[in-house]
Amino acid sequence: MSKKKDAGTGELQRVQSQFADWRSTRQSREPIPEELWELVRFLSKRYSIGDIAKALNLSHGNIKKHVLPSEVSAEPASSVDFVDLGLFQPSPSSSSCTLELTNPNGMSMKLSVAGTPSIDVIGLAQTFLGDST
Repeated sequence: MSKKKDAGTGELQRVQSQFADWRSTRQSREPIPEELWELVRFLSKRYSIGDIAKALNLSHGNIKKHVLPSEVSAEPASSVDFVDLGLFQPSPSSSSCTLELTNPNGMSMKLSVAGTPSIDVIGLAQTFLGDST
């Protein structure tokens, strides 16, 4: 086994036996019980997903879906109100500044300013983002 050979195969064989018992008594198309997925999660700390998939006759994708934490949240990102970071005053040593904004409707705006701006950057950003204050 790949991860820890010294751990022995006893744990894997016990889980393999539990899967075999479940398969022999399950109703057709019944999903794998959460208790068995917990055992797979435990094994994933000691064995590679390939070793587990082979021993338990599971697909790599199914193991990854149930064992590995999801990197993409199903919930959308929370809304963020406009945050005023103070007056926009580039330092004399800076020659330019770029500001990229995305409003709640998903529209994007990129504003590049060189030197001292002659427009109200804060007001423009608030208007674009829909802030009426």
